[in-house]
This record gives sequence, C-alpha cells and structure tokens, in this order.
Amino acid sequence: MFPRKISAWCVQSTNLVRQKRKKLRSLISWNIYIKKDIAQAAKKADKERAQSDPAFVSATFDMQSVLQLPSGAESLLYCKRKLIIHNRTIYEATAPNKGYCYLWPKNAGKRGSVEIGPVLFEYIRGLPESVRHLSLFSDSCTSQNRNQIISATLLHAVQSLTVIEIIDQIFLVPGRTQMECDSMHSSIEHAQKHIVGLEYNYCICILQNFTGETKNVLY
Repeated sequence: MFPRKISAWCVQSTNLVRQKRKKLRSLISWNIYIKKDIAQAAKKADKERAQSDPAFVSATFDMQSVLQLPSGAESLLYCKRKLIIHNRTIYEATAPNKGYCYLWPKNAGKRGSVEIGPVLFEYIRGLPESVRHLSLFSDSCTSQNRNQIISATLLHAVQSLTVIEIIDQIFLVPGRTQMECDSMHSSIEHAQKHIVGLEYNYCICILQNFTGETKNVLY
C-alpha cells in the first residue's frame, strides 16, 4: 500500500507541474504577442508621422545573412573556398523609400557593433538638413544593436552633427520583428545566383534589383 501511495503522489505532482508549466508558457506567449503589437503599432505611428512631417524620418535597419563569393547554381561552387561579404541595410519607411546597403568583406571587418556604429553615423550625417528627428527600429541583437557602443554612437551624432536633434532607438520583439528592410534582403538573395566571382558584382546586383531612388550602395 505504501509504495502505491507514493506512486500516486508522484503522478499527481508531475501532472501539477506540467499544468503550471503549460499555464506559464501561455502567459509568456500572450505577453510576447502584446509586446509585439505595441512595437508594431509604434512603428506604424512613426511611419504615418514621417509621411506628413518633413523634419521626421523613420527607418529600419538590420544585418543581412552572410553573402558568399563565389555564388551560383552550380554544385561545384559550393565546395570552393568562399569570401564572406557583410551587408548592413537601412530602409526608410516613407516614399520614395530610400534604401541603403553598406557592404564590406570579411577581411575588412566583422559583424559587430564596432562596424555597425560607423555605418549608422555615416547614414545620419547624410540626412537632409531639414531632418531634426530620427526614429530607428531594429531587432534586439545584443552584439549588433542593443549595446553601449551603438548608444554612444547615436549620442555622438546628436552632439556633433547639426542636422539631427533627437534620435529614438526602438527595439522590436525577438523573433517577431517584421521590418521593411527585410524586403531588400529577399531581393538580393533572389538575384544572388547571378553573381559569380567579383565583390563589386554585389553592388551592381543591388543597383539592378531596386527601382526608383532606392539605390544607395556603399562599399
């Protein structure tokens, strides 16, 4: 009798733990969805404001997955030694939806905040003189976006540049970013099979696959 009671108690305890875990997961999931809706609503509000206020610019930025050279549909290229190309994209939310691609090879830099900071500073320095308020949306990647180096870079931009007065850095919920700059990544990856061996071919590919004024490539 005693072992049976212990066994029944263990089963009840296990079921209770499972129920609590399930309830906790549902609460966490619900909390994430709420945060996601709040973040997307803020991004939508800034996009609408940028359409009517010439002194306000809203943009999303992200690091694309590594690009490799040589690249192509041939299976033999897969086994070749490859050069890694990094691409940091910035996409403005309002018409004419200007997009910026900052490319550098692996031997010139990595994918951390030390390389991304100067990219953001260069973009801010090139904004029109009428812009006073900039809103930047990105993911919450600690090594690239959410760190003291990027914050210090944006603070330095506000203090040293006469173009900008306010910079808002907003982080989206991990795993549910849904940023406009992702459309640039998909276009580049779609045309990647036509690139064979040279680094500047990526620049040509990007220029040929974007229309209007969305053609700003820095290498």
